[in-house]
Amino acid sequence: RNRSVTDCFEPGSTMKVCTVGAAMERGAVKPDEIIDCENGRLAIGRHHINDSHRGLGKIPLSEVLIHSSNVGAAKLGMALGKPRLHEALREFGFGQKTGVDLPGESRCSLRDYKRWSDVGLATVSFGQGVSVSTLQLGAALCSVANGGIWRKPRVVKSLRSERVRDLERFDVDPGRRVMKPSLTKILKAMMVGVTEPGGTGTRAAVPGFKVAGKTGTAQKADPIAGGYSKDKRVASFMGFVPADDPRLAIVVVVDEPGTSPYGGVVAAPAFARIADAALGYLGVFTKVPPVPVQTPKPEEPPVAVAAPAIVEDWNEPEETDAPAPTGRIALPDLRRLSIRGAVGLLSPRGLDIEVSGSGRVIQQRPAAGKLVDVASKVTLKLEVADRTRSGMDPAGS
Repeated sequence: RNRSVTDCFEPGSTMKVCTVGAAMERGAVKPDEIIDCENGRLAIGRHHINDSHRGLGKIPLSEVLIHSSNVGAAKLGMALGKPRLHEALREFGFGQKTGVDLPGESRCSLRDYKRWSDVGLATVSFGQGVSVSTLQLGAALCSVANGGIWRKPRVVKSLRSERVRDLERFDVDPGRRVMKPSLTKILKAMMVGVTEPGGTGTRAAVPGFKVAGKTGTAQKADPIAGGYSKDKRVASFMGFVPADDPRLAIVVVVDEPGTSPYGGVVAAPAFARIADAALGYLGVFTKVPPVPVQTPKPEEPPVAVAAPAIVEDWNEPEETDAPAPTGRIALPDLRRLSIRGAVGLLSPRGLDIEVSGSGRVIQQRPAAGKLVDVASKVTLKLEVADRTRSGMDPAGS
């Protein structure tokens, strides 16, 4: 089956993009407003919502996304109220089919707001108690990238034959407006902060481009025991690039990751690799300086709501970045990398780069592993891969 349209999962913190957008659009919060995150702990009846970052007090709205605050998102949902949050999530396309031209699409689950409890309103605000498909999440993401217009996704652009160029052409869906263009610009800037130093998605950075994105980590529902699994997670990252003129929207979902449970650790790097390669195929280039990749902050802990409980923090093991090299360094193997990937490796090392050709690196001088002085020149020869020779269908697959 095509899991992007058939499988439903709880999105976790990727849903915070829609919550923040809905709160701004409906006037529940101002873009420059300060949100009190209660030092990372919010009591709702007998339940407690916790942040993984202790000590988050009064912070700007933008940092609710950058630091992925559960408490901040819950407060936005409470400010909106059940009817308005439900209406906004429906407008973003959740709880209904997108209408894509693929078989087996699921509606997934967005319960009627009349069935939400107070803590249910809070958890839906940060992506628990609601289920989505990858395509639904991607369509909602595109509505932000499109300047506030939600459009039905399509796979087929037109039907053609050898004699007739276009037997049938499918026009772009005019869509529906879910946010004002001015507010989507503000939301985009907040999402860029997620992938910059200090955010949870720094590993999604693509050298030379600004990336707008959001990480997500959610517990999986346990259909046998009920409630949530203690150890099974869904990690995700969604984003678009270039942030100021989007060409690609990408959603990466990792079901039950075997290493780290965090979307910023396991899904964000996959996003970066996919985006880097796809931008090369599209011929999208930029001269924006590469953004240094830093260790992301851990995301919020999932919140089980089956019984009154205090959710403990998750602490990601600390990692340290290696110091900048000095003197002589060993050249990495750059073969098969795009020019952006090669520049991303060489520029931080202070090396001068000379490029000929286009496509992917097929030759480098000096060779990989050779010791060179900082500020030395590295010559790269690029070539577009011959798909026919490599056994790929020349028509594309």
